[in-house]
Amino acid sequence: MADNEKYTLDQVLDAIKGSAGIKAKIQQRLGCQSRNTVDNYLKRYVTAKQAYDDEIASIGDDAESVIIAAIRNGDVDTSKWYAVRKLADRGYGDKSQVDVTSAGAPLVRVDK
Repeated sequence: MADNEKYTLDQVLDAIKGSAGIKAKIQQRLGCQSRNTVDNYLKRYVTAKQAYDDEIASIGDDAESVIIAAIRNGDVDTSKWYAVRKLADRGYGDKSQVDVTSAGAPLVRVDK
């Protein structure tokens, strides 16, 4: 371990657990002054980065569960939001697209 490391891998992993992937929360749990410290530990330790990614994925799963529950309860706005983002291949994508007509030409917005 380098001389400038203040926290052990176990301390970093403990700080990540239950943080929802919020770096400010991890920073607070470690008691460090800078979010850059958290970023440095995530770069330094593959295990910490994986734990961080897993924490975010877990929260993502929770969020998707809430979205699906809202859809099943008949929430039309949530259903539309989900369709645009997840069902574009079924024709529910955004109603506009950006098209470049020729090299150097300005971008033109085309409505479908």
